[in-house]
Amino acid sequence: ALQQRLTLSEVASQVAREEEAQADQEAFEQQLSDLRSRLLAAQAEAAAATAKQSHALLSAQEAAQAAARAEHELQEARAEVQQAHADAHRVRADAEAAAQAAEEVAQQLADAQHQLDELRCALQEQEASLE
Repeated sequence: ALQQRLTLSEVASQVAREEEAQADQEAFEQQLSDLRSRLLAAQAEAAAATAKQSHALLSAQEAAQAAARAEHELQEARAEVQQAHADAHRVRADAEAAAQAAEEVAQQLADAQHQLDELRCALQEQEASLE
């Protein structure tokens, strides 16, 4: 009977150990499931962050391209302004030269008019002396 009790006691102890091991196994599996869930959530967050980073990088590249185009357009506009300034300078120089030539022609006309007046006077004097 003592040996049967010992055996029953051993069996009960073994059953208790197995139940404890089963409970530990279930707790471990629950922890493992929780860790898997957290890992999936972390992976989803990482994927979202990567997508945001890619979008930000694409936006930055587009902004850089737009800035390069704007810089190019600015350089073209500067070149056009410089050309317009050079054209205006050339037109001004041409206008000054034309004004100078007009003054010279006006002076020549005045000189010619003076000579004509002198010739008329001389002609009138000769006509008067012939009469």
